[in-house]
Amino acid sequence: MRAIASEAEGCMDVEGCCSFDALVAWALPRGVMPAVVPPLKKVTVGGAIAGVGVAATSFRQGLVHHAMRELEVRLPGGEVVTCTPDNAHRDLFFGFPNSHGCLGQAQRVRLATLPVRPFVHVRHGHYRDPQAFLAALARVCANDADFVDGMAFGTGEYVLSAARFADDVPWRSSYGVEPAYWQSLRERDEDYLATGDWLWRWDTDWSWYSRQFGAQRSLLRRVLGRWRGQHRESVVQDVDIPLARAGEFLGFLQRALGTAPIWVCPVHGDRPGDRFPLYSLAQPLYVSFGFRDVPQVREPQEAGGFDRLVEEEARRLGGIKALHAGSHFTPGEFDGAYGGGAYRALKARYDPQGRAPELYDKCVARA
Repeated sequence: MRAIASEAEGCMDVEGCCSFDALVAWALPRGVMPAVVPPLKKVTVGGAIAGVGVAATSFRQGLVHHAMRELEVRLPGGEVVTCTPDNAHRDLFFGFPNSHGCLGQAQRVRLATLPVRPFVHVRHGHYRDPQAFLAALARVCANDADFVDGMAFGTGEYVLSAARFADDVPWRSSYGVEPAYWQSLRERDEDYLATGDWLWRWDTDWSWYSRQFGAQRSLLRRVLGRWRGQHRESVVQDVDIPLARAGEFLGFLQRALGTAPIWVCPVHGDRPGDRFPLYSLAQPLYVSFGFRDVPQVREPQEAGGFDRLVEEEARRLGGIKALHAGSHFTPGEFDGAYGGGAYRALKARYDPQGRAPELYDKCVARA
């Protein structure tokens, strides 16, 4: 890994192939962290820029690409260009996020950093009403928290976590697979973790979303499904919904799919003058819903049927979903949701020979 930090500028330069766990291990001893650190260690910086990456700092910092200050891209034809918000390649700077390698590969990224302290103190608020939960989330995002996220364990059980850095702590928790961090949310009102442990609190047992229901056990799923006469389809989605419509989407997930648990993470939208056309967040604040589930239904479903329901509801509510999950958009729907006109202009300028795949083919048709 090659990375150089500059305290004066509040940023670091890093190779696109660097994983976030390597970057965090390098940065923390220097008293900083990337402004947005996705919850899984092996996500690469370039992958989070070419796709989208969210974290508990996103309520203030936005997605990973919002922390980008400069981008060096190796184009499909082999040329390397440097992109900034105000140089000749500003169109690629703003158009590269969510391009999934179809406009080139991130070779070097300059990321904004945040100062850190040794520990994190997190407080968990427990709610029974979803509207009260979301209202509290909005309030917390407006105060001085350093991290905000939450969990919807099911109808009537919601946990909102707001955390701040700390220099000293009365105790320190450490989580692995057993006990897992998600289990503590139901049991504690507050907790203390070392900053490194906090950043990777989800990574140690990312199967929390299915483990509590036995859904990670394929044999158990098959046996139960046969006993119950049920059909199943794996649904893996990350969807960003404007805060004002987030309650409707949460209700839809619980009512139509029976989805639980759901990771809930607030995300700051694009700032004025900084519009990312392939993944536009035009509202001030969004709520990102992350869920992996296996809905059980009596009637056979068309392949991708649940994904289509999620896509249609997200579009109805003015939201957008990440393309690393299963997608079933028509070409017209995809074009409207992901900046088709801007994408075609970028493709014509930076990949005129069509050496890299088309975005729709890669993310929907899975070419």
